[in-house]
Amino acid sequence: MVGEIRDVETADIAIRAAMTGHLVFSTLHTNDAVGGITRLIDMEVEPFLLASVVKAFLAQRLVRTICPDCVETVDYPKDYLEEIAFPIERGTIFKHGAGCENCRQTGYQGRLAIYEICLVTEPLKRLIMKKADGGELKQCAITQGMLTLRQDGWRRVLEGKTTIEEVVSGNANRRSHGRDHRLRRAGHRRLNLLSRCSFHGRPAPISRCKGTTRRSKAITWAGIR
Repeated sequence: MVGEIRDVETADIAIRAAMTGHLVFSTLHTNDAVGGITRLIDMEVEPFLLASVVKAFLAQRLVRTICPDCVETVDYPKDYLEEIAFPIERGTIFKHGAGCENCRQTGYQGRLAIYEICLVTEPLKRLIMKKADGGELKQCAITQGMLTLRQDGWRRVLEGKTTIEEVVSGNANRRSHGRDHRLRRAGHRRLNLLSRCSFHGRPAPISRCKGTTRRSKAITWAGIR
C-alpha cells in the first residue's frame, strides 16, 4: 500500500513492487481517471512499464445528496440541459431540495460518490506507448466503454439522489455555462490506481511517500501485484 504517489521515487517504488508480483494500491492528484496516465508519465515512469503493470485507474468524487425532508421537483429549461450535454431524452423534470431547517436551508443532506473507471485495454496500451496526449487517451477510453464522472453523475440525477447543479458545479472538466458561476463547488476527487502483475502469494509491502503526515483532501489507496 502506497499512500500517495507525489514524486519520482514513490512512483518507482510502486512500479517495482508491481513488477515483482504484488498488488499495489495508491493515490494520485488528477482531474479524472485518464489523468493518472499522463501524471505518471510526467513523473518519468517509462510508458512501456506503465502499459504493462497498471490495470486500471479509478476516479471518485463526492456529491451532496438531496434532503429528503424538502425534496421537490423542478422543470429545467431544455436549452440549459442541452448546454451542459444532459441527455434531455430522459426528461426535464428532476428532484431538487427547496431548503429547510433540517438541512440548514441548503437543500442537501449527506453525500454519495460518483465514479469513473478507466481500464487499461490493449488500444489504450498502444496509445500509452506512443505518449499520446490526454485528450486522445480519454477518447480511446470512452470508445472502449468508460463512463465519465459527469455521465455517472447524470445517472444519480435520474435516480433522484442528487441535483444537476451539484454534478455540474463539482465536475473538473466543466465548461463555462451561464449558471455555473453561481453553483457551489462540492466534493472531493479521488483517484485510485490499481495495477497488477503476476501474484506470488506474498503480502504487499507498505511504504509511505513523503508528505503524507498531513491529511490529504483526495484519499486514494493503491496496490500492485
